Amino acid sequence: MKSSKKEARLENKKRKLEALVKISKLNESDNEQKRKKMELTEETSKVNKEIDLGEPLVKRSKSNDSATKADESERGSVLSDEDYAQLKRELKHKKRELKNVPKLRMKLFGDNALLTIPSPNRTPILFTDIQHLIMYGLFGSSSPCVPTRWCHLEKVNKISHTVVVVIDGLSLYHFSSHESLLKSAQQIFEHKLEVVMPGKSSDEMVNEIMMVPLTNIFRDDLIEKYGSLEAAIDSIKNPVLMVNSIFPVSDSENNDGKSTTATAKNDTEVFSRTQLLLSALQMIDEGYPLPLRGELANRYKEFVMTKDKYEAVTAQSPMFGVDCEMCRTSVGVNELTRISIIDENHESIYETLVCPRNKIVDYLTPFSGITPEMMKNVTKTLAEVQADIRKLLPADAILVGQSLHSDLMAMRMMHPYVIDTSVIFNISGDRRRKSKLQTLAHEFLGEAIQKNPLGHDSIEDCSASLKLTKLKLQRGIDFGDAILANSRRVNERNRNESTSSETSNLSKPAAVAASTAASTSTNKMDRSTAVITANDEFTEAYERTVKDKIDDNQAADKKVHIYKNASNKIAVQKTCEVALNHALTLTHLNIESSKLVNEKVEKTMKKVDKWIENLWNSAAPNALFVVVFSGQYSPDSSSTGAAMLQIKSKA
Repeated sequence: MKSSKKEARLENKKRKLEALVKISKLNESDNEQKRKKMELTEETSKVNKEIDLGEPLVKRSKSNDSATKADESERGSVLSDEDYAQLKRELKHKKRELKNVPKLRMKLFGDNALLTIPSPNRTPILFTDIQHLIMYGLFGSSSPCVPTRWCHLEKVNKISHTVVVVIDGLSLYHFSSHESLLKSAQQIFEHKLEVVMPGKSSDEMVNEIMMVPLTNIFRDDLIEKYGSLEAAIDSIKNPVLMVNSIFPVSDSENNDGKSTTATAKNDTEVFSRTQLLLSALQMIDEGYPLPLRGELANRYKEFVMTKDKYEAVTAQSPMFGVDCEMCRTSVGVNELTRISIIDENHESIYETLVCPRNKIVDYLTPFSGITPEMMKNVTKTLAEVQADIRKLLPADAILVGQSLHSDLMAMRMMHPYVIDTSVIFNISGDRRRKSKLQTLAHEFLGEAIQKNPLGHDSIEDCSASLKLTKLKLQRGIDFGDAILANSRRVNERNRNESTSSETSNLSKPAAVAASTAASTSTNKMDRSTAVITANDEFTEAYERTVKDKIDDNQAADKKVHIYKNASNKIAVQKTCEVALNHALTLTHLNIESSKLVNEKVEKTMKKVDKWIENLWNSAAPNALFVVVFSGQYSPDSSSTGAAMLQIKSKA
């Protein structure tokens, strides 16, 4: 009896395993059909949606399923014991393989930027987001920048190498207009997104692109110089490059992308104040109003900019402390009722009470300091305040404040250059936890503010923010930032330990094992970077960037291999040859405008598609493959770029 039950259980296991194998094969077949879809129509998009949900293309009727099950039940398992054992081994192997496969999936911000979203509703990501993905693919969990805002990269340590292809001259317009010609690209890439690209010159683009390669190969040098990789990036990045692509900033003849590292305004500042400016990505994360498209455009459609046209910010740009007070109105929101602006000498240059558009229902006096008596005869409107500020502020003004986004939201205004003391100071060790201005003033200034029982004083608050900012400029980039300071201490301790006598006391086998383990864990990061160009202008720009940012040019030449090529075709061939030998391969191609005229554009796009196919085929399994249409360099160009992303599977 027991033997009979045992045999029955074994038969059931065999049937289940056989069914599981069949389902697995069906799914593989469905996925293969999905990859081979070239041109999507409304009809096939419905089918693809079913495939994504794991459903077969053609469903069998219940009657057929029942009959099949009955037949299988009558004839018993078709698997022999040997077949059963073999299938178990195969499934176990496949399961183990799946655990080691890196995957890329979109999060909400990534989904909102997909080109499948209608243009009016689409909110593009930034080129900085792409940089963070590439850096995360290289460094893994030790990366100072992660792309968690818009995507999730699973099994990042299994990424074999990264290939990035930047194609100048092609923009989102060209991709959208000629998508049907990019047949290989359609087959290869699951993720296609709109991207705001940096700069309006090749030098600006190259400077921004090279941030990742230089960070990758000179990681240890940067940590030794700045204390941590995060501090290094904060020090060498141009925080306003992407901001300048979002706001209308006029080109400056002297602005070559180095303004953020210009000499400080006076001897008391040990680094440029522009290094404290929030980047475009930080502004988005902190909730600052920005003139982007899609959902953000709808949210801020009634906001006005502080200037119609801005000038490039420099280390000499003036700072202004700003603080606003708000009261609760009948529409259930806080509206502006007082605004204060001071200059760097802490002198008030603008101070006024503001009559909100709706009736005040709560004066919030303990916080705002506003009372009914103060507001009795106030007639100044928000529109008048906005007009005053537009006249008052210079075109390169830097606004300073604590959680300044809430002040700009109350003012219903947008401004490109901001320093937020709640961001540049951190005493919690957690970027998500912000310290109050009162706490920061007590900790670093030794001042007691916001003690008046009648409410906050906006002059006092914006003065405290300005004092904190000036103090940080005098002390250093990691002053008042527990995260940067802790990173510096950890890296210094690690360096000391690595040079201590403990290493020499290891037995030879132990020393070899330790060295091998360290080599294995850092192998990908230590491999060199290849930069492949097809344009003399870009080659010179890359060479200048490496020489400007690296003191030891001989070491730079060993770690950054710049390959100059006579044409795009040869550059693509070179990439196919050398990509496997580098942790990161960056190929910069250029499509001349003459190749995009009506009678030539079709041939050009087909050629680009062939390049993409060849590069994809030459990449190793588990490679991160990124193609960017970077747009056209023109002061009048408002076209955005497109990015295509995919991880190459082993299949």
